[in-house]
Amino acid sequence: MPAVPEVKQPWQMTKEEWLETGIMGTLPPEIEHRGMVHAALREGKPVPAEVLKDYPDLVELVKPPAVSVVEYDRRYTLEELREMARREGLSPSGSKKEIAARLIAKGVT
Repeated sequence: MPAVPEVKQPWQMTKEEWLETGIMGTLPPEIEHRGMVHAALREGKPVPAEVLKDYPDLVELVKPPAVSVVEYDRRYTLEELREMARREGLSPSGSKKEIAARLIAKGVT
């Protein structure tokens, strides 16, 4: 028995794939597709990387929110931050906020 092909949702298709379907909505197809991809990202759906290549401005929606120095200051003790800095090969000296800034700059969350 032949395998049944997987049906992709519009937000799983590249712009080219979507245009090839010929499906027409109330908006121009390019705008309609971008809107569906945008909605999927807002809903936390796993939009494929090849789809995101069509809409690089939407990539920001999938990046994790940045952690602030204030959040680090609240979340960790000075000793915990010093230990995290040591593990990352950073200087453990300075205030909580200084250490937190170094950790954030290195991308430690």
